Amino acid sequence: MKKCLQSYATLFILLLSVACNNDSDTKPGAATGTIQLSMFHVFNGTALRLNDTQYQNNSGEGLSITTFKYYLSNFKLKYSDGSEERLPGDYFLVDESVSASKQLILSDVKAGKITSIAFLVGVDSARNNSGVQSGALDPVHGMFWSWNSGYIMAKLEGQSDAANTPDHTFALHIGGFQGTYSVLHEIVLPVNTVQLNAQQEVKITLSADVAKWFDGTRPISLQVTSTVHVPGETAYGVYQNYSKMFSILSVSE
Repeated sequence: MKKCLQSYATLFILLLSVACNNDSDTKPGAATGTIQLSMFHVFNGTALRLNDTQYQNNSGEGLSITTFKYYLSNFKLKYSDGSEERLPGDYFLVDESVSASKQLILSDVKAGKITSIAFLVGVDSARNNSGVQSGALDPVHGMFWSWNSGYIMAKLEGQSDAANTPDHTFALHIGGFQGTYSVLHEIVLPVNTVQLNAQQEVKITLSADVAKWFDGTRPISLQVTSTVHVPGETAYGVYQNYSKMFSILSVSE
């Protein structure tokens, strides 16, 4: 019995050691740099303009965009040696109408050869259940439903003659942090190896294509779906579409 317990203890220590080597946060005193993420929004490859530009979705419906906002959080970097670094404390609200919000700074990032960057589009379940928040997570930003439904992870609003509402507006408010239709799934973007040196800043530009909201696993016609205000199957379908909207546009070391 004693030998059995010793074997289990040894196995536990080995597993803990492997976990620490493969998934670690930045240690105090470690060499670090900074990543500046610039968000560039487009619609089918054309620079996005709010309010005064007409676009067309894959259902052939004309539309204009008045609001485009989303949260990015829980960044995770993967390195060429197989290690990972999580940045759990960074929450950003990206808003097309606020230029400064499209410049994200990831500080104290472990130096090394970065092979991919991952993140959530939204706010993790822990913060959804943490009571009143501040900063980017302050409900004053209009991105919070209630303590049961949680945060609106991403929001797209506009106008379309196809929308089945009295004023032909549409509002796709996407959320859900628990259960079958949770929209919190990690998005991973390979970056083809970026060398981040100590005290250095690397600039990465990400493109987000709004047209993807309407096309993909669950094609969205505004004539059929012009309003989403609760978590559920429809919201999850829109999430499946927009989860494909991000791509790496450029990297500057």
